[in-house]
Amino acid sequence: MATATRHREISETFLQHAEQEFKKNDMLQASEKTWGAVAHYAKAVARERGWPNRSHEDLKFNIRVLVTYTNEPKLLPSVVHYR
Repeated sequence: MATATRHREISETFLQHAEQEFKKNDMLQASEKTWGAVAHYAKAVARERGWPNRSHEDLKFNIRVLVTYTNEPKLLPSVVHYR
């Protein structure tokens, strides 16, 4: 299982790859890499806070909690539902 630091490193790598794909005008790959970056960053936060982090359901729940903390519900994508 990756550490929070490793998840952040992976997130940064995905962001760099997303930028490269964006410059090539490959929006599909750019969006896939961006989502990967978000997912790994959320996993890093979850590891640091001791939150469950083993499934897609955990990931969606953790993202919803983080958005609630930012008090920006408009940031929630429609695919992230309460459990």
